[in-house]
Amino acid sequence: MSRYNFLVNNASVNHVNKLKKSCTQNPFNKKINNNNNNNNNNNNNKLKVFLQYSWDNEPHKEWVLELANRLTSDGVDLCFDRYDLKVGSNHHHFMEKIESCKKVILIMSSGYKVKADTRSGGIGYEYQIMSNEIAAELSSNEKFIPVLRDGDAKNSIPRVLQPLVFLDMREDKLFEQRYLELLHLVYDEPIIKKPKLGTKPIFDKGSLFSKMPLLVNRKALADSLLKENQLRISKKVHDIVANSIYSLMIEIEDGIEIDREKVLDGLENIYEKSRDIAYDKSDFVQPKFHDTLSDLLTSFANDSIKIILVGNTKQIWANIDKQKEYKLKTIMQELMVNMQKHSGATQVLWRFTRSGNQVDVFYQDNGVGMEKDQLLGNGLKNVKKLVKVLNGEIDFSGGKDNGLTIHISFLVIINE
Repeated sequence: MSRYNFLVNNASVNHVNKLKKSCTQNPFNKKINNNNNNNNNNNNNKLKVFLQYSWDNEPHKEWVLELANRLTSDGVDLCFDRYDLKVGSNHHHFMEKIESCKKVILIMSSGYKVKADTRSGGIGYEYQIMSNEIAAELSSNEKFIPVLRDGDAKNSIPRVLQPLVFLDMREDKLFEQRYLELLHLVYDEPIIKKPKLGTKPIFDKGSLFSKMPLLVNRKALADSLLKENQLRISKKVHDIVANSIYSLMIEIEDGIEIDREKVLDGLENIYEKSRDIAYDKSDFVQPKFHDTLSDLLTSFANDSIKIILVGNTKQIWANIDKQKEYKLKTIMQELMVNMQKHSGATQVLWRFTRSGNQVDVFYQDNGVGMEKDQLLGNGLKNVKKLVKVLNGEIDFSGGKDNGLTIHISFLVIINE
């Protein structure tokens, strides 16, 4: 079927209702910046992007439609056939818009490759339009974003695109992570940014201290390094041993019947971790805050509870001080303990975004939720107090039997 005749041949009411139902029932089908006002400020400077794909089958078409909806909700102004083409539209004129768009997202599949390589159908016509531009962009491509949806490189990527690195979106369980990467590519905001080039060090007979002033106090330096190492060991004890003990306490507290063997195994595991730290004489690198958070939050995962983290990168927590790190860890631990005790959730999503100096933290679970005017327990009251100490804001939403959604926002550096 031609993908330009869908309004006539595929306008099934049942199909549309089914798609709407699937979208609304998915608690994680939300835009990345649903509380970010930047999109409202940029309405006059929209990013025009062409979304190209092949109508291989109904599941593939629905997946692309949901992707288009997510991108649109995150401020991407799409040229998308299922938005723009209606009965009587000039589909050739629509396809020629590919030249004027700043970016082109190429959803590659087995059917897509056949049409592109043989120059057949709508895909073939579009490739005739953009073939010269693709050839010119191959050495320093910034316009075309290849996305592999199914198959493999040999069977789904057209010959002309084989040299390009592609974004792999074949695994649905990795969708949130890959979608965030796609957004960064669309907006030319690299997840990993190259730091500013520094200056060449001064080498003096191979001395490790060649970059230091000649009058540096070596004893003071040694004392400082010793103190730093002691602090690192203390933090390692806290992060590894204390968190393990806390997790074990939660299991004992929540257990209806105490499994003596399981408790002993847990204590033995904690003892081995403590012993390893005590005998570890080598220097170790202090864990980065995003790694510490990842370890803390995923420690609550088990066979019944799935934990999903999106956007927890080093860049999100840049320049945050140690006091805020400690308070944030306490907040997130309280929320996870509350989830474990009261929500009955089987899936928890944590999402982190940053705009300039502001960090937004989103928590969402699919548990029992809470009434709009329901009184908060001690754990959630403590969370509100800690957010207030951060000079931040917290918002609870959801509803009974509709899961719990929490939005926390704060400034990394408070301007006095």
